[in-house]
Amino acid sequence: YAIRDLILLKKSDEASLCFFEDRENAAELATHFTSKQLIDLYDATVTALEDLEHNTNVRLTLISMMQNANLI
Repeated sequence: YAIRDLILLKKSDEASLCFFEDRENAAELATHFTSKQLIDLYDATVTALEDLEHNTNVRLTLISMMQNANLI
């Protein structure tokens, strides 16, 4: 839900938040990412969760997630 909140804040200052309680801090955090970066991070997270459900190696899954989200 955190990534969802950040994506919504990129589009609207009045978005209803699910994860963050402090709108100002969330809005400030959202400024550090582009919408594309947040969507890439979301997609990489979904893929990582699916992989972990299939008992993949946690460390390798996290490394792959970071690479897929272009964070490393």
